[in-house]
Amino acid sequence: MAHDIFVYFEKGKLPTRQEIEYVLTDYFQGLSTGPPEWKTDRFFLNLPGTCGHPLKRVLPENMAFHWKRYEEEPWPRWIEVWLSADKADEEDDPCIDVMTRHSDEVTNTLAHGFAEVIARRWKGRIESG
Repeated sequence: MAHDIFVYFEKGKLPTRQEIEYVLTDYFQGLSTGPPEWKTDRFFLNLPGTCGHPLKRVLPENMAFHWKRYEEEPWPRWIEVWLSADKADEEDDPCIDVMTRHSDEVTNTLAHGFAEVIARRWKGRIESG
């Protein structure tokens, strides 16, 4: 399931693309399978392993649907960081979107931690969707 973590900034207070790349690289040092890649309008960062469910061996059998999807169709782990400041209209505050797709608890937790670091440094406000 996709998970969005938006970090909103005051006008003129958005980190640069280069700063986001530096923080992505340093935050995920040793945790990613390579450096972040810039493609068109966002960064992609691949993580090792495939998505899983941490409770799969303790959930009752009638709740297996929560984790079987990960085993039946394994998905790689990755994080996207969208820079949407250029697309913001006059009323919107500039923001970044730290997004996970087909994600699991591990991927979402790492993505949220990254968003918190960015928000703390640039005084942003976090909204999860």
